[in-house]
Amino acid sequence: MTIWRHPARALGALCLTLAIGLALAAPSARAEGRPLADFSGEWSGVGVSEDAEDLGGATNVQTRTSYVAIEPDDKGFALKWTTIRDVEAADIQTLRLKSAERRFVATDNPAYFKGAESGHALAGKTTSWAHIEGASLFVTELIVQPDGTYDLASYERKLTDDGGMDVVFTRVRNGEITRRAVLVLQRYVP
Repeated sequence: MTIWRHPARALGALCLTLAIGLALAAPSARAEGRPLADFSGEWSGVGVSEDAEDLGGATNVQTRTSYVAIEPDDKGFALKWTTIRDVEAADIQTLRLKSAERRFVATDNPAYFKGAESGHALAGKTTSWAHIEGASLFVTELIVQPDGTYDLASYERKLTDDGGMDVVFTRVRNGEITRRAVLVLQRYVP
C-alpha cells in the first residue's frame, strides 16, 4: 500500500512537506531570537511524561530524568540527550534509558538550522530542523510512513528567567498527540 492510494493522507503529507520547505527557505517574519550561544552547555533535570491513553487523565504519569548537551560550532550545533524513564519507581528493572544525538547545520536564515542527516519525509526518511524563536530553541522531526501515516516530534527548549531551561516534548501521530513530556532543567556547573 502506498501513500498515493490514500489521497487525504497524501495531501496532508504534501502540505507538511511544503510547510517545512517554506519555513526553511523563507526569511524569518518572527521576532528576533536569543543567540545560539545562550542555549549552549550541559543541562540536567527531571520531569514527567504521559502516553496517549493517559493524556488529561494522568493515570500513568512517568517520571523522567534528563541530560541535554548543546554544543555550538562554526557550522551549526550538536544536540545530545539522554533520558531515563522510570516506569515503576519501586522496581529498578523497569528503568528505561534512551540516548540520541543530532547535528544541525546553519542555513541562510540565522534563526533556522537543517538537520545534518535530514532526509526526504515522503521517502520514509526523517526530516529534521531547528529554529530559535524568542527564548526558545525548537527541534522538530517528521517522518511519513509508506502507508501515509506520519509522526511529528517537537521539542521546545525554553530559557527561563532564573537561568534554567523548560523542555516540552510532544509526539503527534496523524494529528493525535501520543506522548507529552515536561521537564525542568538547570545548567550543569561542575
